[in-house]
Amino acid sequence: MKNILFSLLTISLSACSTLTNVANMMDPSTKSFTVPYKEPEVKTNTRIRVISDTTVKFIPNRNCVDWNAPGTGMVASHAIAFGHDKTHNDQIIGIPRTGEIKNSSEVYIKPNEPLVMIYGHHTTCLINASFTPEGNTDYQVLSNTSNGRCSMVLTKVIVNASNEIIYTPVKLDEVSLCNK
Repeated sequence: MKNILFSLLTISLSACSTLTNVANMMDPSTKSFTVPYKEPEVKTNTRIRVISDTTVKFIPNRNCVDWNAPGTGMVASHAIAFGHDKTHNDQIIGIPRTGEIKNSSEVYIKPNEPLVMIYGHHTTCLINASFTPEGNTDYQVLSNTSNGRCSMVLTKVIVNASNEIIYTPVKLDEVSLCNK
C-alpha cells in the first residue's frame, strides 16, 4: 500500500512539473509566474516593498515588457493559483513600516536601472508600469483592485528627523511589450 501511495505521489508531482515546463515553452509570460524575481547578487541599498492583493512580477533593467529578460519573475503572489512562485511572499528585509502590513514582500532592486512592475488581478485588470529607482532609497508599491478598478501607486519611504515615516509619490511610466 505504501508503494502504491508513493508511486501516485511521484506521478502527481511529475505531472505538475511537466505541466509547468510545457506551459513555459508554449508562452514565455507563464515563466514569470513560476520563477521568483532574481534579486541583485550583490545586495544594494535600494529596496522595495510590494503590497498586493494578488500578483506582482518584476522585469529588471527594462523599460518595456520582455518576458525573457534575465531576473524576470514573481515578487508577490497572493492569488490561489497552480504553479505561482511564492518565494518572496512575506519577506521582510528592513524597510521602515508603520504597524503590521499584510500581503507584502520586500526585495532588493538595482538603482539607476529601469524596473518594470506588472500587476495582474485574475482577468479583471493588468497594469504594466516602470520607474528608475534612485540609490540609497526605499520604495513601496501598493497594487489592488477595488470596486472593479485596479491601481498601482508607488511611493518613496522616508524617515524624517522626528523618526516619522513619510510616503512621497513617485511617477510611474506606462510600458508596453518590447519590439522584437
